[in-house]
Amino acid sequence: MAPTPSPSPSPVLVQLVDPNTAPVWQAPLLTGVFVLGAAIIAVLSLWWSDHRKRKADDQRQWDEDLKKSYLALQSLTNSVRAALPAYGDGQGTQAAVLDTVATFTEGVREQVDLLDLTAPPAVASAATSLWQRHQVPNALNEIASAPVKERSERVLAARSHLDRLLAEVRGEVRVALRLKP
Repeated sequence: MAPTPSPSPSPVLVQLVDPNTAPVWQAPLLTGVFVLGAAIIAVLSLWWSDHRKRKADDQRQWDEDLKKSYLALQSLTNSVRAALPAYGDGQGTQAAVLDTVATFTEGVREQVDLLDLTAPPAVASAATSLWQRHQVPNALNEIASAPVKERSERVLAARSHLDRLLAEVRGEVRVALRLKP
């Protein structure tokens, strides 16, 4: 009897069952995992970048508001400083100087209220000090009651007192703005 030939496997069947090849679903699965991972990294990166940008924009806006408040305080202080010599020389009318002082006091109070809400505590404290310790009405009384020879000294003393108080505010604003004092 002749030996029966053993059946030889078909090449298609060998390819389907070959243990050296990866499963068909493995490549799409790995691709999907890597794409999903890349998408998550991209979303987190964009979120972090947007968060930093928003924080920087907020800080920039707070800084601008702080600068505007300081400049308003400086303008108010300069108006009083300009009015004091006229009062000391007797050239300015008392009513005009008192109106300037009233505007100064009201304006400083408004800025102090604003800084209380928006500025760091040290800046708000320095601005409050300017408002509470400016003593312009007292200085006006001293100037008016002083002999004519001493009036210019009293005016200089009042102006220098205002300058010191404003310098305190300026120093605190510079620190809050992260500038050298």
